[in-house]
Amino acid sequence: MGTARTSSTRQANDDERNAITAAAQRLLAGQPVRSTGALTVTQLAAEAGVKRWVLTHKHQDLMAQFQKLAREHAKLPPAFQALETENLRLQSELQKVRREKLEERLELYAAVINELSIWCHQQSVVLKE
Repeated sequence: MGTARTSSTRQANDDERNAITAAAQRLLAGQPVRSTGALTVTQLAAEAGVKRWVLTHKHQDLMAQFQKLAREHAKLPPAFQALETENLRLQSELQKVRREKLEERLELYAAVINELSIWCHQQSVVLKE
């Protein structure tokens, strides 16, 4: 009877590991089925259909492997690094141009307000006479 229990426990353990491994592959591929798709241990557990503690206590090796792959996955591939650098440069330049345009408008508005205040002052002087 002890052998049957050990065998079923081992099978359950193997089933969990298979579910976790498949879930990790889906998450890393960006194809979640049961989770939000975030590359976290909590979402890995949800994707695998197991409790979080199963990962954090029972299958720590799979959890650690997933976390390592998730960190690597988060890095930008070398082929896109030049594009990312260019994107950041362009965003900075756009921000600078927007700031300059706003400053130009502000100067124009200040000049208009100044002219209007002079005109209003002149009108009030004319009306008093």
